[in-house]
Amino acid sequence: MKSSSAASRRIPSRDSGEGPHPALLLLLCAGLVLLVAVAFAPVAGNGFIDYDDPACVTANPHVQAGLTLETIVWAFRTGHHGNWHPLTWLSHALDCELFGLRPAGHHLVSLGLHALNCVLLLLALFRMTKALWRSAAVAALFAVHPLHVESVAWAAERKDVLSTFVFFLILLVYTRHAERASNATRCSLPLLLALGLMAKPMLVTVPFVLLLLDFWPLGRWRPPGDTRAGRDPVPLSRLLMEKLPLFALAAASSVITWAVQRAGGAVSGLDEVPAGARLANAVVAYGTYLARTLCPARLGVLYPLAPLPEWEVAVAFAVLAAITAAVLASVRRAPALATGWFWYLGTLVPVIGLVQVGVQSTADRYTYVPLIGIFLMLAWALPERFGARPAWRWTAAVGAGLVLAACAVATWRQTSLWRDSETLFNHTLSITGDNYVIQSNLGGVLTREDRLDEAMKHLEEARRIRPDHAPTLSNLGVVLQGKGRIGEAIALYREALKVKPDHVEAWLNLANALNMTGDRDGALAALREAQRLAPGEAAIGEMIRAVELGRPLLPTPGRTRAGPSSGSRGVSPEARAGLERGNAMRDQGRLDEAAAAYRDALRRDPGFAEAHNNLGSVLGRQGRNEEALAEISKALELAPNLPGAHNNMGILLALRGDTDQAARHFETVIRLDPRDTTAHFNLGLSLMGRGQNAEAIPHLEEVLRIEPGSAEARRALAEARRRAATP
Repeated sequence: MKSSSAASRRIPSRDSGEGPHPALLLLLCAGLVLLVAVAFAPVAGNGFIDYDDPACVTANPHVQAGLTLETIVWAFRTGHHGNWHPLTWLSHALDCELFGLRPAGHHLVSLGLHALNCVLLLLALFRMTKALWRSAAVAALFAVHPLHVESVAWAAERKDVLSTFVFFLILLVYTRHAERASNATRCSLPLLLALGLMAKPMLVTVPFVLLLLDFWPLGRWRPPGDTRAGRDPVPLSRLLMEKLPLFALAAASSVITWAVQRAGGAVSGLDEVPAGARLANAVVAYGTYLARTLCPARLGVLYPLAPLPEWEVAVAFAVLAAITAAVLASVRRAPALATGWFWYLGTLVPVIGLVQVGVQSTADRYTYVPLIGIFLMLAWALPERFGARPAWRWTAAVGAGLVLAACAVATWRQTSLWRDSETLFNHTLSITGDNYVIQSNLGGVLTREDRLDEAMKHLEEARRIRPDHAPTLSNLGVVLQGKGRIGEAIALYREALKVKPDHVEAWLNLANALNMTGDRDGALAALREAQRLAPGEAAIGEMIRAVELGRPLLPTPGRTRAGPSSGSRGVSPEARAGLERGNAMRDQGRLDEAAAAYRDALRRDPGFAEAHNNLGSVLGRQGRNEEALAEISKALELAPNLPGAHNNMGILLALRGDTDQAARHFETVIRLDPRDTTAHFNLGLSLMGRGQNAEAIPHLEEVLRIEPGSAEARRALAEARRRAATP
């Protein structure tokens, strides 16, 4: 029945008869921000994680270059890491522009977006429902639920908080559209959805969500027989028609996402994960997310896909069917339950595993938006059930406070587990079963820290679980190479490439190992294949030139990396990030930017010997030899056994004509690492410069023994022999 009165056109879901004072709304918004800041406080001290963060930030030269025109073009054209989300790439690039590779800046931006999302959720729900305290309860649960830690504390998941920010803007604009449609709202909605899809394609469900909101709380559509008071209903056909541009955008995004993920090898075929297994996992995943919502304990970064017992699938299906039946039975009496439940079911569809992407059965980050549906059900169902009781308000306030406090504490603890890769991976292994991906990643982390025996255990376990996992085979090869077992390492690299021929890291590792054995042609072939697979990686070109000049390639863990005396241990994450960014800039030939990054690292940690050395090396390449000598001298003062600093000092002294002092530094490098071909070569040249040609010959022969393909060493050896034979 239509009503013409203004009062009947308002949504009858207020907590009280009067609207809140603006100061109260502002206070609640400030409270949400404070709640987020306290619960997620550990994130400011967390580092990057060796899982997706390298591909998205720490090893991505396009992102690290900042907001350049080249980066902007790349962001819109790339399907890197199996994703097309240009807005997210630009967000990461902006972070690098502002903070470099200092993780605190990246994390605090994500945290700020999450806090802003909480405020926008409160404002959107209150605008739609006029129920302030229930809206605040939903926003508060969203703010501090532990399942949301992954989306906030993981730098690579910027796409979650960024796309949801746009999603909540869509809700606000759509509410305005429902109240008073205009050309501005009609144009804004598809524009905002396009931006959101360019942050994360999970927003393909937005048109569906807006239809749910049309039912409740906006009341624009009511099923036949629904006599609820409210605004004049709008025909369903008209509601669908007005959303056609949104459905078109969602369809286009789905096609692009599928194509990009398919091209990137992220989508599993039916031969790998059959349709029946996908359906079973989807049913159990819905139940699992519900269980984690009510009891958010034992949360990890990866839950591996595994066969499911039939009883578990049956129980999960029965629970979901029972809830759905109860919601449908009460749809007219409690429409909020229907909106909340179908919000939860619907927004999870893109990531529930019907199209299997990756190796996970579930992922906490997928619940960032879907859990709002469950929170809506709780915030509206409980007051409807118990609201008539006199003690309800006090009981509800105390109960809500206790729940939020418990969630905040759990979130604080969960955020602390993300402080570094080793902590997070060990925790994940303690709560999951055969998790070959995390075993392999932890092995890689330990390898880079020269803890080769520990790394070997995890990599062997990963290989036991999944013998054909290419990253595991490649990582295991690096460990064996570090132990001097180069032949076995080469065999593992080749095995990894049989499994995954486009595994760039395995090609680079193979090139390094072949170059160490003197197979320069093999090394060049491997590098050129890596360059073909990753044409935008400038560092690969530098490596090709190094091999062509007969120089060694990458350092091998356990052999050429600096030990505890290098001065690189115990430095702050911010200083380490500055060093890594400087190295990336140096490898691209951007020497001024590299020097600035090293200086930034030294501002944060003046005792960082490796940064002093690398800065000196860059200054030397720029011809600023006196400044270079000062920096490298400081590095040696801090870390007397830093091989790279001795090598650089020797080169600078040789350029000044001080061959005696130069030779002493090269001899020190050889004492620290007898296989350092650069030091042997440089010492040989220094000895020749002093007329000690006979003494130079053994060092040049040692270079050729280790690297038979070194043309420079061969020419120098021939000249030394000629001079030595000449009276």
